[in-house]
Order: sequence, then C-alpha cells, then structure tokens
Amino acid sequence: MRHDQAAPDCMVITAHGLNWTKAARALWLAPGAGKRAADPGSIPYQSSVTTQVVLITLSSVVEIALVDFLLSAAWARVLALAVGLLALIVILALVVALRAFPHRVEKGTLTVHYGATFEVPVPLDRVTKVTERRSLSGQKRTAEVADGVLSVPMMGVTNLAVTLDPPVEMTLPKADTATVREIRLFAIDPVSGTRTLRGGGRPETTSSERSDIPAAAAPARTGTPHNTPRWMRWLRWTGVLVLLAEIVLVTTGLLDWRIAAGILVVTEGALAVLGLIAGAAFISQYRRLRAAGETRADSFSDALFSLMPEPMAAMVRRELSVVRVLTLVLLRRTERPRPGDLPLSYGSASRKALVGTAALLLVAGVSALLSLASGVPRIVLGVVLLYAALLTATMGLAAGVRPHLLRADGLVVRWGLHHELEIPLATVRSITLEQPARGRPKDDITSDRFTVPASGREQVAVVCDEPVEVPARWGARRPAQTIVVPVDDSKAVLAYITRPAGA
Repeated sequence: MRHDQAAPDCMVITAHGLNWTKAARALWLAPGAGKRAADPGSIPYQSSVTTQVVLITLSSVVEIALVDFLLSAAWARVLALAVGLLALIVILALVVALRAFPHRVEKGTLTVHYGATFEVPVPLDRVTKVTERRSLSGQKRTAEVADGVLSVPMMGVTNLAVTLDPPVEMTLPKADTATVREIRLFAIDPVSGTRTLRGGGRPETTSSERSDIPAAAAPARTGTPHNTPRWMRWLRWTGVLVLLAEIVLVTTGLLDWRIAAGILVVTEGALAVLGLIAGAAFISQYRRLRAAGETRADSFSDALFSLMPEPMAAMVRRELSVVRVLTLVLLRRTERPRPGDLPLSYGSASRKALVGTAALLLVAGVSALLSLASGVPRIVLGVVLLYAALLTATMGLAAGVRPHLLRADGLVVRWGLHHELEIPLATVRSITLEQPARGRPKDDITSDRFTVPASGREQVAVVCDEPVEVPARWGARRPAQTIVVPVDDSKAVLAYITRPAGA
C-alpha cells in the first residue's frame, strides 16, 4: 500500500469501451475460463454463463427458424440466416466475455473489467485501502463516475470498495475526464478478492495482511452439491441422452426394433461401465463432503444428486421430499431436530386451505378414473389430478413437520419441501416485526432483502452484520443482510431469540 504524499500526483487514466477483438477472443478463451478465474491474480465477478448461453442459443434458433418460415424469397432467407447467426455469435461473445475476462491484479496493476465492454487499468501503488462494502446502484451505464466514485456493478450490486490516494483523473468512453478517489466493483468471493488486492495478486499473503480480513461466513445449505468436478457434470448426462435418443428413434420408426435390441445390448454394457465410474465418483464426492464437515445424511444426498443432471436431480429431490414429509407426518416427528432445538411454527393459516384444495383434487381425480368415459386421456387426467392432490397436501403439511428451529448458535429457516437457510445468531444485529405484504414479493437480485417464500400470519425481519448467501433465480445465489421470516407468533419468536443466556 502507498503512504500519503505531500502533494498529490496528477495521473490521467483512459478507460476503454467496447472491444470487438476481446469479444472474439472470449469465445476462444471460453473453455479455459474456469482455470483463468482460479488464477491467484483473478477476481471473478460472474460465476457461470451456461444457463444464459443455453437460453440465448435456444431462443435464437427458434427466432431464425420462424423468420425463415415467414420469408419466401431465397435471397431474403439467406440474408436473414446470415444476420441471425451473426447476431447469435455477437451476443454469445459478449455474454461469455463476462466469464473470460475477470478483474485482474498483476504486474502492479489492477485491471477492472466488465466483459468486453469496459476495461480500465489502475496502478496498485495508488490503492491505499480495500474494504468489503455492499452497495446498490441504479445506474444505467456499465461504468459511471459520481462524486469521485467509479462504480462498475454486476446486476446493480457492488461489494468491494477500493480507495485511491492520491486520486486519479479518469476518462470514460463517451464522457469527460473526472477525478476518481474510489472504485466500487463486484466480486463473487469478496473475501478472496480483498486478499488478492491486498496481496498484489500473489498466491500467498503475509499474516499481517490476513489478520484484518474477516472470515468468510459459512455458506447456507440449499441442497446443491459442493465442488462437483467438471468431468462428473458431463458424465451424468451421458446415460440419459443415450436412452432418450434410442427411445426417440424407435418410437418414430427411424430405427427397427431388432437393430434397437442390438444397440440396447451395447448401450447397457456402456451404461454398466458408466455405473462403475459413477460409483467411484459417488464415493469420492461423499468422502470429500465428509472431510469438509458435512453430516452423513447431507453428504450422502449431495453426492447422490451430483451424479444426476440438475433438472433430474431437482425432480428426484422433490419426489423424495414428498415421501419424507409424509413419513414424518405419519410418525409425528419433525425434520432433523437436535437436543435443545426450539421449533418456531409458520404456515398454519394456509395449511387448511392447501389440504382442502388437495381434497377437491382427490375427488376430481377419482371421479375422472371412475367415469363412464374411456380412453387414455381420461386415465392421464385422473393420474395428474391425483398427483396434484398428493403434492398439494404435502405442501400444506410440510410446515408442520419442517418448522423453523432456534438453536443455541443459529436460526434455521425452512420453507417448501427441502429448502432451508441457517443464520448465525452471532451475526444478528437486530430483529423487528413487520406486517405481511400482500402477495409474494419479487426476488430482486439487486435487493439487500430476502423474503422467505413461505406463509405466516406475521413476519420478523432479521438484520445481520454480515451477508448471508440466499438462493436467487436459476439456481444462483446472492448475498442478503435482511432476512424476512414468516411466522405464526412473532412476539413469541422475539421473546425466544432475545431471551437471556441459559434461560
């Protein structure tokens, strides 16, 4: 870090805007983006772009096919195809660049990136302080300077503040030169980003540099596997794709059943080999999770679901959760209690409505199966109604066997069939009462609040000193410091949480 000088130096830094060369390089660097983000000098701000790439590709293919269907002239169809493919490549390049070009600390320079659309180099000898500070920004541009602060948010959020002393003069694209004394940016892991900046990009830092860095809060369990190897993520799709391809070929008549039988023998042998590999991967993942401190049940379930594609794992988890909830209801037990845990009820108001709806669906399903009409549609309708009745009843009963739990060191918040979030009591700053809002609030990724998607007659807002990782859209996670928890009796909850130690 740099000491204060008697007279501030005048340094002019030019920020660069959209760079088509970098966008083209992003597609080439995409396969190695994970290794690049893991470099000691990298500060990634985008964890994954797989979901965005898949959605953009699918929507672009549908759009290209639709335009080709509407046009009749050959030259217009070729032109539309060329424009559509070019637009797809450009959009994919800009999206992948967010992952391919993280913030970099190397050779005495901090380079702040936002994909291929923004880049600015800042000398490290100007950096005097690095702090973790979450801020929300409503700016419309990628990077803006206001009151001497350069803000480069990700989805409107920044969580690292880099102080410059002396300040620098910075010229932004299509903007005048402005004085910048602080840079705010976003990092997936702000603790690691702080360590990287303070260490100048070195893989190891001294003990004095690490002493003022707060320990990372333990991530909340959301039912997703931890550190699943890339080869395992590719492996779990192989068997499913082989079976689906064979089913489609046989049912459409493109493949004779005799040939399909021979292929089935080959595929079964291949699947058997894949099963052995999956078994070894399961054992390895289980041991890794146990070594990380997970319980036997959590390690087993996470290792098992890591072998499945994410959509299939979500479906299997839901079905197993239905069975588990119904079993707990029959046994009149609660889920995973510990000695001394205090249950906090919620969802009693909606339980009767859900169970009543389930009863109506059950009657409708039985009536559909016993009606005089015949045929496959009647059977399918009846089965769907019966399954909907089972799922609705389970959702209504889940709150009774999965209450919130108050423990000596934390508050376990639960919702749905298997979701839960643990809030350490040591980080709780305040707890206040709130009036339940009409309708379910939207999950805004830029918000500092997270409203638990459950029902309750009342709500309590738990404000934490340190952010807690909460689920967001598409399976992603985001930090939040205010957790709004629906409960049935908020006054009792406040009395329990604020009770004297040992009471």
